[in-house]
Amino acid sequence: MVIPQLIPKSVKVAHEPRRQCHQKRVQTRKGLRYCSVVLAGNGRSNPNTVMVDGKPELHREGAYYLEWREGLRPAICLLDSR
Repeated sequence: MVIPQLIPKSVKVAHEPRRQCHQKRVQTRKGLRYCSVVLAGNGRSNPNTVMVDGKPELHREGAYYLEWREGLRPAICLLDSR
C-alpha cells in the first residue's frame, strides 16, 4: 500500500493510460479516409457504419483499424478487413 503523502510531487507516473481509437478506412468524396466507427447503445461497433463529416454513413467497403500512441509516435494495426 502506498500512502500518497509520502510520494514526492516530482515523481512522475511511469506509464500513461492508452487511448485507443477504432477507425475504418473508407472511400469518401474526398478520397480514402480513416473515419471513426459508430458505436451502438451496447458499446459495440455498428457494422459498416462510420462518421463522415459529422454524419453516420453506411460503408460496406474498407478495413477496420485500431490506432493508439506509443509515446509521441502514433501506431496503427489492421484488425480485420471483413
